[in-house]
Amino acid sequence: MRVYRAKIMVLMVTLLLVLAACDGAAAPLGGDVNPQAALCQSVAAVRSAMVQLSDINPNTPLSEVTAAKSRLDTLVEALRAANGVLQRPAINDLLTTYDNFSTQLNSVATQETLGTAVDGLRQNLSAVNTALDQAKTTLGCP
Repeated sequence: MRVYRAKIMVLMVTLLLVLAACDGAAAPLGGDVNPQAALCQSVAAVRSAMVQLSDINPNTPLSEVTAAKSRLDTLVEALRAANGVLQRPAINDLLTTYDNFSTQLNSVATQETLGTAVDGLRQNLSAVNTALDQAKTTLGCP
């Protein structure tokens, strides 16, 4: 039963990745989907999408950052769903770090640009990237 649930969850994650247009990082749908491989694909998709936020500065419009975060949210939620079955601690850490970034971004939601909040956001983005690297290593992703 557990394997069946894992396969269904992996198929859902793969579908979400395809729908999120993650630049081909999702594997084609198939019968024997490896849950570990699906997590690795999800981590790679999130890492790829994080590039959109790599050049933020005090003058970056908040609307640009929230649009990029919205695209990331879809990928992160797919990762969260897959990890709901597999329960990998490295993914839990990544999700917590991403939630911290989201909370900080929400705190500047009334501003037009990032302004002085950019340093804290950069630190949180760096923490997310570090968590992505750690998850990739822990999961044994290519």
